[in-house]
Amino acid sequence: MAVFISYAREDIKVASEVATKLREECIVPWIDDYILGGDEWKNVIDQELKNCYAVVVIVTKNSMKSHYVTYEWSFASAMGKRIIPMIYQEPDANSDWKIHPKLSDRNFVNKRDWKKLCKAVRKAEKEISIPVEISDALNTLKSIRLNDSWHDAIFVLENAPKAMAVEQLAKAIQIEIPEVKVLAALALSKLTNFKDVKAIPGLKVALDVPELRKNYHSDALKALASINTDEAIEILLGKFRSEHEEEVLEALSETGHPLTLEFFRDKFDKSLQDAKDRDNNMLHIDTHSIQGLGNLKDKMYSDKIFEVLKYFFDNPYHFVPEMKQIIEKISLAYAKTEGDDSIDKFLEYFREFADPNKPAKNRSTNYDETAQELCLEAIASIQSDESYKSLQKLHEEHHHTMVGYKIEKTLNKYYKNNNHCVSTKTARHGKNCATMNGMNIVTCSTV
Repeated sequence: MAVFISYAREDIKVASEVATKLREECIVPWIDDYILGGDEWKNVIDQELKNCYAVVVIVTKNSMKSHYVTYEWSFASAMGKRIIPMIYQEPDANSDWKIHPKLSDRNFVNKRDWKKLCKAVRKAEKEISIPVEISDALNTLKSIRLNDSWHDAIFVLENAPKAMAVEQLAKAIQIEIPEVKVLAALALSKLTNFKDVKAIPGLKVALDVPELRKNYHSDALKALASINTDEAIEILLGKFRSEHEEEVLEALSETGHPLTLEFFRDKFDKSLQDAKDRDNNMLHIDTHSIQGLGNLKDKMYSDKIFEVLKYFFDNPYHFVPEMKQIIEKISLAYAKTEGDDSIDKFLEYFREFADPNKPAKNRSTNYDETAQELCLEAIASIQSDESYKSLQKLHEEHHHTMVGYKIEKTLNKYYKNNNHCVSTKTARHGKNCATMNGMNIVTCSTV
């Protein structure tokens, strides 16, 4: 493949000079200085334009007035070839000619700037390894008229070999069509497991452009939270006071990013004060801020979080099934902030809920079982030797009961991949259930 040199016949000396300089740099040029007129000329020109990987346009008064030159570079541009204008003459205010707008918008090379010319040509040469379907996909994304095909084009790019896919999706984010930016950014985020910060500008567009929020804001929020850099978090914080405040808050709560610490402390303090102003009613406490502080392992606020948790554990008459998720968030947050120091409190509550000899006032069996599970999950989530030993000891206390079976399930769920040995026998509905070591699951045989 070669570099096509497009020029007016009157500028043959200039074109020959350019061709010579390219050859000196081991770049193969193609110039039509030997083709005669007629049908053969037209066919040869078209074929060489199809075969080339770039077109150097010699910009002079003659070439800008030449229909042949205009045809050559516009034909090549339509096929996705790189067009490199090399300015040998420039019009002034009184000139009877001008540089075509489609050329003046491109990065140009000044006359005899051979270093810049060769750099531009070599860059174009590297791009020829891009498959035709990738080039077609990029061209589709550049066209507003082909918006029905944008999703298909993104699919083509993200399914290319990974290195190429990442590079081409990053290019697509630069296209000045908002929805294309968003689609490319979401695809790039997913492809790189939310590691590539080049997706951030496109994700921000999904939150900024009203017409795009309906379809893309949820995915963009999650992607920014997963990227979790200072820039991404600042964007999310800036969108808090928006129509999607609840979703923004949820996304932020999962990040554990230091920039969110004061934000969540302030929100939690206000929420806690509101609860106290309502006769200490915690039913509408801001669980997102609690979850955020938990993911930040904010030990300074662990006592306040436990205050909320204690409210729910001590007031079971408020419990309805829908509350389980709220209490779970609070208990896991407390476990994260206090770590091993939270175990004793969870054990104390677990034993209270599991003790059949201590029926609690205004408390249902359903609540007892749910609270037991939440305490076990919280202890196990700490994932430490101390939490494992505590659960093993607890199992020894209850190994002949249904409660023991629950503990066994929790041990297997959290510790079977952590090289802890879980070896127990639990009587359950006439079955003997034995838990195996390592990654094996619970196996049951009828007694």
